Amino acid sequence: EGARALAAELSKEENSHVKSLVIRHAYFGAAGAKDLGEMLGKNSSLTKLSLSHVILEDEGAKRIIAGAKESKCLVVLEMIDVGMSEGSGGALCELLEGSPSLREL
Repeated sequence: EGARALAAELSKEENSHVKSLVIRHAYFGAAGAKDLGEMLGKNSSLTKLSLSHVILEDEGAKRIIAGAKESKCLVVLEMIDVGMSEGSGGALCELLEGSPSLREL
C-alpha cells in the first residue's frame, strides 16, 4: 500500500523535481514493486533509485528491473540486500543490454 502511494505521487507532474529516491528497510513485495516499476517506466525525472534492505525477492526485483529498462532518465540503480537470487540474473543482464540511460548498477 505504501509503495503504491509513493509511486502514484512520483508519477504526478508537480513532483517532477524529485531526482533521487532512497528507500531503506522496507517490505514492498511483488505488488509494491510492480507499482514502483511501472512508475520508473513513466517517470521523466528520477535519475537515481537506491533500494537497500528492501524485501522484493525475485519477482519484485524483476518488476523493478523491467521498469528501469523502460526508463529514459534513470542513471543509477542500486539494489542492496533486496532478496534477489540467481533467478534475477537474466533480468539484470537484459537491463544492462537494453537500458538507454543506465550508467551505474
